Amino acid sequence: IADNVVAIGNNRYGTCIVQRCLERTLATPAHFNALADAIVAACTSLVLNPFGNYVVQRLVDQCATSSPAVDAVVRTLTNAGSSLDLSTGRPLLRKLVVSQFSSKAVEKSVQRASPAVAAAFAREVGRPDVLHDAIGDQFGNYIVQTSLTLATTAFGTANVAHNAPTLRPNPPSTSAVAGDPGSLTVTAGGELDSGAAHAPELSSMALSAPAALTPQEQSAALLAFGAFVDGVAEHIHLVRGCGFQKKMEHRLEQALRARRNAFAAAAPASPPHHHGSHHADPAAQHSTPS
Repeated sequence: IADNVVAIGNNRYGTCIVQRCLERTLATPAHFNALADAIVAACTSLVLNPFGNYVVQRLVDQCATSSPAVDAVVRTLTNAGSSLDLSTGRPLLRKLVVSQFSSKAVEKSVQRASPAVAAAFAREVGRPDVLHDAIGDQFGNYIVQTSLTLATTAFGTANVAHNAPTLRPNPPSTSAVAGDPGSLTVTAGGELDSGAAHAPELSSMALSAPAALTPQEQSAALLAFGAFVDGVAEHIHLVRGCGFQKKMEHRLEQALRARRNAFAAAAPASPPHHHGSHHADPAAQHSTPS
């Protein structure tokens, strides 16, 4: 099945087979990893299909937030920003964002990706040749709004006053993974839970990778989200008259406010003024702080 995942997954009946295999092989790492690798490699072909997109969604559903498998899916989607859609000559990422079948799978994947990976994706979506069509699209607007929410979370939770800021969004609430009543669940802590007997056997690709970002990764993520937010601000006029105009404008306002607050908190405090000091420079006292 892994060797023919596109042919099977894009079939009306085959998609159910692949999804069931993802459920059944989660506790057998070798099989799950082989299937997950095949889906990741072919995800741009799968998400555009009315049946194949459910295969990608099921893979994401079976994995914890920030897991290697989810991040691999989003990285593959992000790389579509540098590929061309041969039918239009425009970025393939644009097609993935505005297409009916792929947009939901893309949105779900980005929501569950690690902050650094989600930020890189947002930066690509913020490119003018993608954002121009996505921001006002009936499907693409959801991905833009989701990325704005993730940007707000990144700026809002970055502990810029200390050396260990975090960009990780709040984990999702407990939700059952599709499958049998006894199948795995995603806990509020973002970990997969199926009981102590099976937990050690789960595929590492499906487990959360909670390692803290390095300062360089944190800075890169903030800059990427910042570039995306600036792009949305430049294109916000394209949603005028759309039914989702108020929601988009509200999310943009939240992201801009969160960024201002984050950088205001990061700004060094002004040194105290020593009034009456005989050693103070009169010119410096009357200069405007930069």
